[in-house]
Amino acid sequence: MRLTTGRPVSIIVLGCLGLLVPLLAVTLPAEAAPKLGPAHRVKGVSDGDTIRVVVKGRSERVRLIGIDTPELGRDGAADQCHAAAARRQMQQLVQGTRVHLVRDSTQSNRDTYGRLLRYVYTVKSRKDVGKALITRGSGREFTFRNSYRHRSAYRSAERSARNAGRGLWGSCGTTAAPAPVAAQPAGQCLIKGNIANDGEKIYDVPGQQYCGVTQIDTSRGERWFCTEPEAVAAGWRRSQV
Repeated sequence: MRLTTGRPVSIIVLGCLGLLVPLLAVTLPAEAAPKLGPAHRVKGVSDGDTIRVVVKGRSERVRLIGIDTPELGRDGAADQCHAAAARRQMQQLVQGTRVHLVRDSTQSNRDTYGRLLRYVYTVKSRKDVGKALITRGSGREFTFRNSYRHRSAYRSAERSARNAGRGLWGSCGTTAAPAPVAAQPAGQCLIKGNIANDGEKIYDVPGQQYCGVTQIDTSRGERWFCTEPEAVAAGWRRSQV
């Protein structure tokens, strides 16, 4: 069958569909943003990866999932390299604002210090605070025991920051003047026994991702090891990265 134009019906139909598809793409509503739950007032910033938030009228310490930032000095000890800068970055992102807290089912509800383990998002821009800090080089990606939901994205953000030399990746290299760093013992004791913010003891061996930038603070109980069996016997576990 042909119309008076002499064009086959199938060609006309396909032509109409070709016009309809882009029209639908314009008129269909955008995908709804994920629901992040209630907003909570930020009461203060403890350091680069821990904040204080008011939840149901109660002040709660919140430890961000997937990031570890340098330690602020305690009991008179000096700050680790880039610790103060990481805290300032966190303050710029959340101080005096309201945030969303999102739990990850792969992680515990609280850590060993009683802090809530959560992703933190700004209310105004829905920015992932942990990822933003890693992107700026204010912290490292941190996997505690179990992999977590945003691990791939956080690791990608870290690679970008490290390759660009942003933040701690540019200021805390071997040529910087890190503090506090314990003097390396004589001999072949090259294994670094670090203690994470949540208290877990992790050691890095030469050639691993973080060994070059990890700093040993003996005032916190960190130490050097000569062999891996020695580190394991003392209660440390090998870094997974």
